[in-house]
Amino acid sequence: MFSIIIPVYNKENFIKRTLTSVLNQTFDDFEVIIVNDGSTDGSMKVVKEFNDGRIRIISQDNNGVSSARNLGIKHAKNNYIAFIDADDIWQPMFLESINKLIELYPDSGAYYTNYKVGIKREMEINLNTNAEYESLLINDYFEFATNSRAICASCVVIKKRVLVDVGGFCTSYRRGEDLYLWSKIALKYKIAYTTYVGAFYYRDVPNSLSRMKFNVEESFSNIAEEFFMNNKKLAINEDSFREYMISIISSKAKYLLIMNKKEEARLLLKKYIKTKNNKKKVYLLYLMSYLPKSFIDILI
Repeated sequence: MFSIIIPVYNKENFIKRTLTSVLNQTFDDFEVIIVNDGSTDGSMKVVKEFNDGRIRIISQDNNGVSSARNLGIKHAKNNYIAFIDADDIWQPMFLESINKLIELYPDSGAYYTNYKVGIKREMEINLNTNAEYESLLINDYFEFATNSRAICASCVVIKKRVLVDVGGFCTSYRRGEDLYLWSKIALKYKIAYTTYVGAFYYRDVPNSLSRMKFNVEESFSNIAEEFFMNNKKLAINEDSFREYMISIISSKAKYLLIMNKKEEARLLLKKYIKTKNNKKKVYLLYLMSYLPKSFIDILI
């Protein structure tokens, strides 16, 4: 039923933990596609130690996580595509909770669970497989994501035809490529969610994208304004879509400040200073645009 895609680039110290959590699912109708994105460490040696016929390895030269995920989608045999990064883990009932969502809301384009974000590798993990949880159909994803819980790449399952319809992950961006995809899906399809904490997302591991800074040209935030203007009429609620996009647009201002383009950042932020949900973030960045670069580097 599920094709699980795990892009791997130099995660020798973490892939065993991740893959073990996937293979220990209470719902076991799935295949696992390991996409080796040009790893130079012992990641693939660790993967090959698993004796499980559901695992397939596909290799490519190092071309980034979006390219790796797209390659996995291309080779997926099943109708529902699950993603998990090679340093995150699932709770045992992750797929079971997703399957319940599919049964309840078969017309949805994407399904995702609640998750816990870990700053430290020693984050406490609750392996309670009997936890009660709520399932719901999200009417306005942008409002829900702004005020409650947004999708993360290791907690979502998407129909393969939906991924094909929206063009998969954009390989032009190394930052925010996942937000770009979720936004395109949410503008066209219903999204289902469960409060079950099905995934643990780690932010402090080596080579993690969340620890790296990129130029604004490599980020979805670079085209967020254009994306908002081109798609605002497609949103269920233009105001909630605007608020969601302002959070991404303000990330461009942050990159501009890092590059010492303070005037450009200030002009961008000034257009969205009346935001409702992002007021603190926008005002803080706006004030920072008047500070010396040395102070900005410390604060950011």
